[in-house]
Amino acid sequence: MIDYIKALDDNSLDMIIAIDIFEHFSKNEFTDLVDELHRILKKDGLIICHQPNSEGPFGNFMRDWDFTHELSFTRQSLTQIFLASEFNSIKTFEDKPIIHGVKSFFRFVLWEYLIRNIFVAIRIIESGGCDKEAIFTQNFLAVSKKQA
Repeated sequence: MIDYIKALDDNSLDMIIAIDIFEHFSKNEFTDLVDELHRILKKDGLIICHQPNSEGPFGNFMRDWDFTHELSFTRQSLTQIFLASEFNSIKTFEDKPIIHGVKSFFRFVLWEYLIRNIFVAIRIIESGGCDKEAIFTQNFLAVSKKQA
């Protein structure tokens, strides 16, 4: 994959979608990859990525359940690497249940109004606070924009 990306022209893509990819690289490989992704994206180009969430209560599980995982991320660590590679406008989102039927409706309601609030309470009790952007799901989505 890295060889393919290195062969692409500068400013040649509008968007890159990387679903469950980044966690399979070493730190050095990943930082080089993000620099290459920045190089090949056009002005205002986007990276949409999905990866394991180390911030949540299942962080170690998500990193270690697949032997090929080298990394997992928090919203802060992913933001840090994208900013270092000159991306901006980085937004992160919980990978919460999506309503598509009765069962998923109950999963959504339980997550949104009970379970998530329990995790917030635990964070407040343990550390004295919890910001509203905290992500507790096993994975999360991020959207990063190349600076104009």
